[in-house]
Amino acid sequence: MNKAYEFIGTLEYAPLNKEERERRAEMLKEQGYLPPNMIPDMDKYPVLHVMEYLEHPYKNATKFWNEIPELDSGRIAEIRDKLFEILTDIYGGDEVVAEYVLLTLLSKVQNREDGMPVGISCINLYSTDETVSSEILKGTERFMKLLTAHTLSAQVDLDSLCSVKMVPKKDYDTNRLSRGDLQILNSTTVLFDETMMKEGKKESEDLIHNMQGIASLIEEQSVKYNFQYHDQSFECSAPVIIISTGRSIFKNALPVPVNSKNPPNPDALNALTEEQLTDFRAYFNQVSRKGHMDIPEECSKHIQEKFIETRAIEDKQIQEKQKETKDVGARTLHTWLTYSRLNVVSQGKNECSTSVIDHVIDMENARTTRVADILSKDN
Repeated sequence: MNKAYEFIGTLEYAPLNKEERERRAEMLKEQGYLPPNMIPDMDKYPVLHVMEYLEHPYKNATKFWNEIPELDSGRIAEIRDKLFEILTDIYGGDEVVAEYVLLTLLSKVQNREDGMPVGISCINLYSTDETVSSEILKGTERFMKLLTAHTLSAQVDLDSLCSVKMVPKKDYDTNRLSRGDLQILNSTTVLFDETMMKEGKKESEDLIHNMQGIASLIEEQSVKYNFQYHDQSFECSAPVIIISTGRSIFKNALPVPVNSKNPPNPDALNALTEEQLTDFRAYFNQVSRKGHMDIPEECSKHIQEKFIETRAIEDKQIQEKQKETKDVGARTLHTWLTYSRLNVVSQGKNECSTSVIDHVIDMENARTTRVADILSKDN
């Protein structure tokens, strides 16, 4: 449903004439096979007799090249710095957003605990300024399509949610599965454009299925296929970026407000040479496949101490009526670990350090402060 394979075998194509086809159908009927009117004319189609097959390593299955040179850790770090510089330019000098985007595009599902994906990043970039949202959308879409192997870009507003089929659906009249936009290969980077979303009320079956399908992709990293009488979920691994004016309607994506110091620059990639583009594509191909990260004992102890310290601060704020509810919990710890791992592999390293954890916590604090500031202004 959402996987790609390579096959090795012999290809046979030998169409029969009408008399031979009828004789074959009669023979199959005598041998107890399906009646002739239910037997497809298989001789009309090429047949591959498979001797060997291999599931495609998705990040290598790029449209840009067949063989990619391996980058050493030093070169990975250099390319990361350049990519970070370009992303910062795209987002008008916002280094926090630039880092979240870079780490999200490198993320993948590492494993699943109680059915929930671990290791993936799905974020919602948003601004209250429509012009800023439009410009960062242009820059993000171009960056993703130019440098990552597989990208799905889809508009999400009331009209498209009611008319476009995002969820694959079984057609029992033709006995075929009708494709939906969310039928994607693993490791596809997904960009949802929510900048045109307006207030309104519409109802349709497609709207419900599309909303459920997108929410399932973000929260569970699975795509629900509509078999009409029931839904069947198929697991996938696809980082998601939603860009919206104001907070997205999909609240299960991590909110990352944009705070541009300068006007966003969607043309930041214009000056790149073909050699630089090849290096950047090689970086995403190689780094996104890495998953292992060693966590030394001192590092593990450090993150536990930081978590306890943060929980204590939150408890004090609640007691002093400065805060109403608890936000720091298991999800917070999971977020710290996820972005710590992505930060480490993005630099071509394999071992976490206390400085990386502190950097990620600072990054998360900056993000949550922005979210709180916007909420306080709205209220």
